[in-house]
Amino acid sequence: MTETSTLVEAEPMRAPGPTGLDAFRVMAEIRRDPCLAFQNLIERYGNVVRVDIGGQQFFIVNDPELVEAVFVGRQGNYVKTLNAKVAAMALGNGLLTNDGDSWSRQRRIMQPLFARRQLDRFAEYMITAAERSLLRWETRPDGDQLDVSVAMNALTLDVTAPALFGTDLSDDAARVHEALIEILRCVGKAMTSLLTWLPARIPGVSPDLALRLQAPRWRKLDAAVGVLDDVVARLIRDRQQSPQDDRHDLLGLLLGARDEAGASAMSPSQVQDELKTFLLVGHDTTAYSLAWTLLLLSNHPEARERLVAEIDTVLGDRRPTPADLDELPWTSAVIEESMRLYPPSWLIERQAAADDVLGGYAIPAGATVSVAPYLLHHDSKSWPNPEGFDPRRFLPENKQIIFPPNDNDESPSARPRYAYLPFGAGQRQCIGLGFARVQAKLILAMLTQRYTFDLAAGARIVPEPTLTLRPQNGLPMIMRRRTKAVPAQ
Repeated sequence: MTETSTLVEAEPMRAPGPTGLDAFRVMAEIRRDPCLAFQNLIERYGNVVRVDIGGQQFFIVNDPELVEAVFVGRQGNYVKTLNAKVAAMALGNGLLTNDGDSWSRQRRIMQPLFARRQLDRFAEYMITAAERSLLRWETRPDGDQLDVSVAMNALTLDVTAPALFGTDLSDDAARVHEALIEILRCVGKAMTSLLTWLPARIPGVSPDLALRLQAPRWRKLDAAVGVLDDVVARLIRDRQQSPQDDRHDLLGLLLGARDEAGASAMSPSQVQDELKTFLLVGHDTTAYSLAWTLLLLSNHPEARERLVAEIDTVLGDRRPTPADLDELPWTSAVIEESMRLYPPSWLIERQAAADDVLGGYAIPAGATVSVAPYLLHHDSKSWPNPEGFDPRRFLPENKQIIFPPNDNDESPSARPRYAYLPFGAGQRQCIGLGFARVQAKLILAMLTQRYTFDLAAGARIVPEPTLTLRPQNGLPMIMRRRTKAVPAQ
């Protein structure tokens, strides 16, 4: 019998991890600082860790090959968790929260809407919206201090809305922005609350009821979702009343989608859920990716100088076009390296539908399997100097190798494919990843044409893992106009 067949037939082991009171202590640490707690568990127990709490089994998996098994090789066995059901209370059954056959159908319908030709059309909306939004920045005094996490949220909302709805949402921007932030806060806290998890383990208790045990949070969430529903429903209604309107924004494409029989492929409620999902995720993840990017560039002036040189060489002071995106490799590399250090989706969870084995360890049906891109992105086996900011890793010639090579390597070696997961992997990889990358690249390019940003003196920046990874107490930076800045249009 070969060694391989012996391993296949071996009885799966119980994964190591804290037990008893130690498990409760670990869960408390996870709620306080999940990134640090997960890192400590991996360092203590290895790349597969088991935590049992309240009758529920949790596994942390931090190996690229095992991540591939969960998201690709055996993805049919790993479905959405309770947390997706909690998020669905705010977003409905969009692609982010939907599952099963319904999700597969929606994905098939929407996939063509994010082809390259559509992204170029979306980019035109984004460029025009960014110009209009940045024109308002002209009133800011040079050397103004601002919280760039807030500023990037407002800017990306300005840029996202026209690509989604064909309108700038200027009359609703303030309340939509506040509603989005409240939804993220409420859902993020509910996902880590024992008041959600423990009651939901009782047969017959739904996630909706478990969340509503947290009455103050429930009232805030309902109010915020109501704002979003009202705005999106109004925009859908207005478009339906203008049948001659054939704009190629996402709203128009969704309403125009047809099934094989030529009938409308989506109901108005489905369109509304998808638009809410993209409005929330499409602006929030890009906003914080840009905020972290500006911080990293402030801390690494040599990388910023190279970015400025690329933008000045390719764009000068003219308006960017979608065709320019392929000519900005350093701009892309800067954004990708920023998402490596501060991944927008820092944690991805799945639930095992049937018993499985990962890395020789038994994964029972019903267990939650957590993959933290944050840990994978900071793993020294895949990323030498993992805490360092080095955009060269993502230049076209280096994307598939470990760069710089490990000290003991004579030449660069292949990087595991699933060591980098800013948008997930497998069939459920974010359908809007192209949209997000185009948006981030255009905004960073247009900001670089006009401004530099430097961290305010004495500022202490702490990442806060909620639904996304955001600066806990904001990100104060000093905004200065470049001497060679793009004139206001």
